[in-house]
Amino acid sequence: EVLTTILKEHPEIYYFKHQGSSFWNNGRFELKYKFSKAEIQNTNNRIEKIAKKIISENIHAGMTEYEKVKAIHDYVVLNTSYDYDNYLNNSIPDSSYNINGLLLYGTAVCDGYAKTMLYLLEKVNIETLYVLGVGNGVNHAWNKVKVDGTWYNMDVTWDDPVSDLEGTIRYNYFLIPDN
Repeated sequence: EVLTTILKEHPEIYYFKHQGSSFWNNGRFELKYKFSKAEIQNTNNRIEKIAKKIISENIHAGMTEYEKVKAIHDYVVLNTSYDYDNYLNNSIPDSSYNINGLLLYGTAVCDGYAKTMLYLLEKVNIETLYVLGVGNGVNHAWNKVKVDGTWYNMDVTWDDPVSDLEGTIRYNYFLIPDN
């Protein structure tokens, strides 16, 4: 449970590998990683550089929380393609489930979209949660975002047209109250 919570709250730990990791009753665990330490450090540096660029180009002094959320939402929608072919072929690579897939390759499925939103919004001091659940009868991930003291649902995946119509952004799932 502790590891699951940590991974949900820290999308920057995209390199964790369940296979080969060990967990003991006393709370001790030994984690394995998908990549070498050097590869992780190199990828982390690339991700951080991209995140800083996204923020510097889209977030400006004096923006409201709403404007910050919308700017990051719009950036992700306009610069990401849903990994639809791999989804149809049941061959989705690990990267599409994580921030490295979206930020480095511009490709993701719902996990990658939601984790990236969590990662980027937290960098601009917007409280955000990564949510796992069921949407349209299938497992799905989205975000809860706190704007001006109120929590809203936001599904950037479903706001990104699968046909990837250039320049098209939807707001059907942008800051939706629970009711």
